[in-house]
Amino acid sequence: MAIPTLALVPTGVKAGKVYSVLPETGVGDFTFTRASAATRINSAGLLEVEATGVPRLEYPLIDGVVNGCPSLLLENQATNLITYPISFPTANYWTRSGASIEADATTEGTETVTNGNFTGSATGWVLANGAVYGTNNIDLPFGGGKAYQGGIVGVVNNTYKLEYTVTANTSDSVLTLYGFSEHGASFFAMNTFVVDGTVGTHTVYLQSSASAASGVIEFRNVGGTVGAVTLDNVSCKEVQGYSSPSVDFPTSAFKLVEDTSNALHYFYHPTIGDAGIKTASFFVKAGERNKIGIRDGASGGSYVSFDLENGIILDEFLTATGTINAVADGWYKISIEQTITSALRYQIFILPNSYTSGSVIGTYQGDGTSGIYIFMAQVEQGSYATSPTLTSLTAEGTTTTRVAEVCNGAGDASTFNDSEGVLMLEAAALVNQDSDRVITISDGTNSNRVTLFYEQTTNTLGYNIVVGGSSQSVNIQTLIDVTSFTKVCVKYKTNDFAFWINGFELVTDTSGATFGAGVLTELAFSGGGGGTTFYSKTKQIQYFNTVLTSAELETLTSWTSFTAMANAQQYSII
Repeated sequence: MAIPTLALVPTGVKAGKVYSVLPETGVGDFTFTRASAATRINSAGLLEVEATGVPRLEYPLIDGVVNGCPSLLLENQATNLITYPISFPTANYWTRSGASIEADATTEGTETVTNGNFTGSATGWVLANGAVYGTNNIDLPFGGGKAYQGGIVGVVNNTYKLEYTVTANTSDSVLTLYGFSEHGASFFAMNTFVVDGTVGTHTVYLQSSASAASGVIEFRNVGGTVGAVTLDNVSCKEVQGYSSPSVDFPTSAFKLVEDTSNALHYFYHPTIGDAGIKTASFFVKAGERNKIGIRDGASGGSYVSFDLENGIILDEFLTATGTINAVADGWYKISIEQTITSALRYQIFILPNSYTSGSVIGTYQGDGTSGIYIFMAQVEQGSYATSPTLTSLTAEGTTTTRVAEVCNGAGDASTFNDSEGVLMLEAAALVNQDSDRVITISDGTNSNRVTLFYEQTTNTLGYNIVVGGSSQSVNIQTLIDVTSFTKVCVKYKTNDFAFWINGFELVTDTSGATFGAGVLTELAFSGGGGGTTFYSKTKQIQYFNTVLTSAELETLTSWTSFTAMANAQQYSII
């Protein structure tokens, strides 16, 4: 077989550049731009942040294990509408019902509260609105009795374990952590948070404020007409989350834990007023519970339920469709896609292990310790989940955007033969149906081009040879699934065109012209005039400046073994 004059097997990248294997002069290298950081799956199967302008080599996962060489990942712009996608303990954003959000208590740091045991006095605390010191404790009467401590020093935007004991409660009021303190900014990222006022020791995990490293912790007994809450043993210590499938956020997973009620056990984010096609995605892992439901609580009640033990979808309701894909260390990336009519609010339900299908709104008796692990929430415009857009914890508190990628400019007039040649591609689309996505050899316009493309129609792949603005040979094939890797090539020569897919010649065309001398000058992941970017995962591109025989084209678009084919298609071999 002839040697290609341009070959890309994506293994070498740097900011602004994707290196081709051939030619060795560098003429075949691609110019790359992305005006933001982005994330990818690295060679260990973990999420990893790539800096602004650095191309992404995405490694394939089969059953959660890296298997095979990387592909060049190109994605369109996407914005995550979730403003706290990692910090689930943020109480003024993620609301719990019949459940708590927990971190890893074994990682707790030093105490931040002074005299939380109230030994001999309430030194360090300010008591107001009728609150009084008892015997090594404090009494907060109904109607607003409060105790607060300022100057609590911690790390901004970190997770803290707040523990306290209620030794008596004769009140009909509500015990709260008060976030609107007139005595200074709250230490926690919250407004007013209702806490457990029953007798016993209680733990709540909360996110510290992102705006100040020092703040106020205030307990307030709100409302009621009688009695008081007796408070003791207040403690606040920094903790880490659980291990996550991420290099850059390695201990930022949390656990959604059911309480002891016979109720629903879930949490949810605020309503997002944004209509259209939306996709929500989460990384989740089974704990003591292995079933989870994702439901839109604001726009009709569509839901998808998942089995995190077997990695399957259990049920889809109304307009919702789901996906589940294994990542490293027992984690799955799950998604729910649907059309939103006016607003959305996703609820994440813990489901009993006995659940098989049907509504995710079902009560059951919780045990107070069982749950699931969760990491990185994303809600975005569009019909499929893209890579996470959050690349820094300091970016939380607002939406985050990954800017669209552009990869063009490989080759020159000496690289390409205008009268004959072969363009070969091995790639996978990111979604079955989207706008046109095009890879092109051209003169920098759409008037003269050799094009391979995914079409808007579901699971379609085609080619088009355009000379002087007139199509000479064109064909579109329907595949089973364009999101699986496909080997495809187009051969062009005057009155001799052919289209091969996965080892089979599907099209021949014996009528049509090719280009005049010196016309073709550039290979780009886009149309000749720009736009219609080839958003995809690309494993290889080869360009030959002469036509190949049918036997060579069959070899070029085939696999060397069943195992190689199965791995390329990301099938599980059983």
